[in-house]
Amino acid sequence: MRNLLGVPNTLNVITNFPFLVVGVLGLILALEGGFFTI
Repeated sequence: MRNLLGVPNTLNVITNFPFLVVGVLGLILALEGGFFTI
């Protein structure tokens, strides 16, 4: 396994990063009531 920037599973972290961004944006929109009017 390659160890980049001191992170053990760098490739795994990089491939999961877009999901993290989408999740955070979705959470912010849900909390602010942006697109979702529940």
